[in-house]
Amino acid sequence: MDVYDRPLTIDQLLDQLKEQPEAIARLTADLPRGRLHHAPRPGEWSANDVLAHLKEEQEYGETHPAFLAPLAPDSFHKEDVSGGAPYEIALPNPACDADVLNMERSFTFVAYLRHAFSWAGLPGYAEVFSRPPPEIVAIAAQLEPL
Repeated sequence: MDVYDRPLTIDQLLDQLKEQPEAIARLTADLPRGRLHHAPRPGEWSANDVLAHLKEEQEYGETHPAFLAPLAPDSFHKEDVSGGAPYEIALPNPACDADVLNMERSFTFVAYLRHAFSWAGLPGYAEVFSRPPPEIVAIAAQLEPL
């Protein structure tokens, strides 16, 4: 059965990806150096060029997310004052629940949504009140739970 013909768990997929550098080394070990470094046509990449590019992309991807997705303005911007970076998450993200970045408090994305919904979409009030005032409780009670 081919790897594409069966569903894999995340752990199985990660294990297979970890094995790729060794598998590529085994596949290319007996190839003459000239064949690895020779481009098939002018302007095209050699096998070595392709492998080096994949390695660079993997190393870059481990330290740099593809992009930062903004979720909400920071607390200063919400008060109409120029402030810091927005609350955002790094994508792609290997975690099933990404950390929200640039917040004073530490939240994962789902925890941030739950917090925001418990304050009726006004999580900044949590910085002022120790618990939601009755008006916010009444609005939050009408929201669907996460």
